[in-house]
Amino acid sequence: MMSPEILISRAESSGFVRGVDRTPTGHFRIETVLDYPDGSSIEVFVPQPGRLVDHRLTDFGQTMAVLHQMDAMPSSSPRRRRLFAQILRQFGVVQDGGALECPYANERDLPRAIVSLAKCCFRVSDLLFTIRASAVSTFNEQMGETLSALHVPFEANAPIELPNDNVVYVDFLIRKRTGDAAILTLSTANEQHARTKAYELFAKWHDLRRMHRPEARITIFDDRFDVYRGADLERLSIVSTLVPASDRSAIARLVAA
Repeated sequence: MMSPEILISRAESSGFVRGVDRTPTGHFRIETVLDYPDGSSIEVFVPQPGRLVDHRLTDFGQTMAVLHQMDAMPSSSPRRRRLFAQILRQFGVVQDGGALECPYANERDLPRAIVSLAKCCFRVSDLLFTIRASAVSTFNEQMGETLSALHVPFEANAPIELPNDNVVYVDFLIRKRTGDAAILTLSTANEQHARTKAYELFAKWHDLRRMHRPEARITIFDDRFDVYRGADLERLSIVSTLVPASDRSAIARLVAA
């Protein structure tokens, strides 16, 4: 049976591991060099030495918790379920309730299982980008149709060049004789993502304002979802004209002005 000292020594000698400690349940918590999209470390847990015969590592449900916070659970769409199953098969990982677990043959097989489970958690957590991309794409398609109906010339995903070879991409750039207007959109049903996205938009507007760009700045937010913090919307209103997507008359005035 592998002693705790040997297990810790082997794990820490690997460049794949940041650190090892013990949990109150007696498991070894192994912090890997991989991160979830929110920046937290991917961790796998090895049973206490007396239970190594269980031959199964676990993430204790942390990966599913990340997806749940972002409204990107694998069960929420056929495509996501299919991708989820493919990833589990690729790394030899199984699902047990909310946990992802990786069987291993013996103590010598532990390093391989640790890497496989951590990589699987990393790949599974990337499923949240499928829902982000889909939601943003759908909302922006709707906004593109709105702008087309207003008969204003625009460019989608347009680059605005700044000094020192820096570029800021805006969702729409309206070309007008009286002066161009840049539009950024904010659409999500997830409160945590709303905070992150609002900060990203603020950073873009701040860069453009700091460089004294001439484009009018317009933020259109998807007010079907009541997930935006008042402080975040107020911050955006300082650096841009903030308008809800449902106020089509206000949007028409802004892009035609």
